[in-house]
This record gives sequence, structure tokens and C-alpha cells, in this order.
Amino acid sequence: MLKAYLAQADNLTEKQLSDPPFRHNIKKLLDEAIRCGLSLSTNTKTNITLLTKAHTQHWPRYPIRKSEGVVLIYQCEADADKLFKAVFAALGRPPPF
Repeated sequence: MLKAYLAQADNLTEKQLSDPPFRHNIKKLLDEAIRCGLSLSTNTKTNITLLTKAHTQHWPRYPIRKSEGVVLIYQCEADADKLFKAVFAALGRPPPF
């Protein structure tokens, strides 16, 4: 969702969004989207950012056991929903659901 927003709002190409610094880094994608005008609550930004480590280390695809806590997408589901709605609104489109 963040890459779709940046492709429209910042005219970034698929290659730019697939290479560093963005690639799988949700925090960097989110920071850039906010810099480009995406409006989200502080709570939503914080919770979406929590997914960065899991996403950059591909935990959903390659689960591993760790002694530290792991953030799962369902824990951020409400904030992911807010992110979808904010991106659709920012792009002038009706909500997806």
C-alpha cells in the first residue's frame, strides 16, 4: 500500500521502490509517504512501523523462533485498515472496503 501511494504521490518507479533504501523497509516507506503528505495518527504510524523488523527479515515467509517478541500483522490489523483508508483518500479514491 505504501509503495502504491509513493508511486502516485512521489512518482517513484517500481525499481526505485524495490531497491534500497525502500525495498522491504516499512519504516522508510512510511516516513517517505508522510513526507509526501500522507496523514496518519501517531498511534497508526507507531504500530505500522512495528512491522518493519518482521517484514525486512521475512518472518511471515520464513518463521523462526526467537526469545524476543515478534509483532504479527493481526496485532496491527486495525492500523493497517487505517493505512489503506488514508492512502485511498489521499489518492482521491473511494475506500477499498
